Amino acid sequence: MAKLERKPTQRDKILAYIRRFGCISSWEAYSELGVTQLGARIFELKELGYQLKAIRTSCLKTLLCWTKCTKQTLHTSRNLQCT
Repeated sequence: MAKLERKPTQRDKILAYIRRFGCISSWEAYSELGVTQLGARIFELKELGYQLKAIRTSCLKTLLCWTKCTKQTLHTSRNLQCT
């Protein structure tokens, strides 16, 4: 009998994205992963023991307009750091 593989959760996708790119914004979570409530998933990850840090930065809003946004970065108790 074949073993069923677990479908990646939104939290799994967010962690994989942060590990690959170093950070994630609400817009990136929505447009790249289909996650509409990044804040709720970040809260859940923190409850699971992940140490996430919010960084204020500038994000390109349109071709000629920049805006302020918050991105999340990850540091876990296992000393994994995103680059």
